[in-house]
Amino acid sequence: MRKAQSAVEASLIISFMLLVFVLFVGVFTIRMKYIQDKQQEEGFMIMAENIGSEIEIANNVEKGYQRNFSLPAKAGGLEFNVTLINSTVLGGNHTELVLQSLASRKLTHVETIKLNNVFGQICTGPEYLNTIKKDKNRIILRCKVL
Repeated sequence: MRKAQSAVEASLIISFMLLVFVLFVGVFTIRMKYIQDKQQEEGFMIMAENIGSEIEIANNVEKGYQRNFSLPAKAGGLEFNVTLINSTVLGGNHTELVLQSLASRKLTHVETIKLNNVFGQICTGPEYLNTIKKDKNRIILRCKVL
């Protein structure tokens, strides 16, 4: 009887310790996922701010301005796509700069640029060169393969 009681107590202790271990690993995994998501979000936000700055600079200079720039293939550790969408919301014109993760296809970051005269395409990756140009009152973005 004594041996059976010892075996039951040992199995209860092992089960309890296993439960504590599984809970610890679960909490640790959730925390790591949260940190990874925040880092990805910050990477996309920084990339959107950089592109927005390029557009803002082009808007503030005189016509004829032209500059080349390139974007990395990844932001926040994820490959991404950049889209410019001209919108009219509540009577005010603006352009939305949309960064989308190619891995999950979810909209990762949307930045509103308070200009309605931004047109073109932005490409990512070291094999592309983006050109931003101010022509009259329009800002035109083009990309070409190197």
